Amino acid sequence: MANEDKQFDPADVLTRLGQGRTIVRYRKDKTVYEQGDSADAVFYVRKGRIKICKLIPYTSLDSLGGKTFDFAWRVDGRSGTEHLKPGECTYVLGESNVIDANGNPTPVTVTETTPGLGQAGGYSIDSINVQFGRPDIITNTTTGVATWNLGPDTNVVTYTNRSIDP
Repeated sequence: MANEDKQFDPADVLTRLGQGRTIVRYRKDKTVYEQGDSADAVFYVRKGRIKICKLIPYTSLDSLGGKTFDFAWRVDGRSGTEHLKPGECTYVLGESNVIDANGNPTPVTVTETTPGLGQAGGYSIDSINVQFGRPDIITNTTTGVATWNLGPDTNVVTYTNRSIDP
């Protein structure tokens, strides 16, 4: 018998988890996990958001620290733009379904759209890191595009840029 009709039921999974399970309610805007923290737990969040963070290596703070970076995002039929300075983060959407109406993972796309990418006097993208997204996670530091499938936790995408000397 095929499992085609069986859908993922988070409540069923949570009731079957073994010893060591802890159920915690977090306040709005509470940091649950931060890049660099020890990865010693698995978090399951029933309702989530995507958080975009902008980091710049210390060596580039003088030239890029005051610059605003632009991002375009698209998920679950919604889209928008965000403008962030280094070190700033923002939630870009409210609740979104992890699985769409057809039972497929919900795709997410974030693109850094700031003019000057790859140009002398502009900036390069050293890395794009997606945390808590589901495969396939694809990042391209040349174009500034990150795509992945929405995960059940607050998905975090972090861009790290470096200035390009003229």
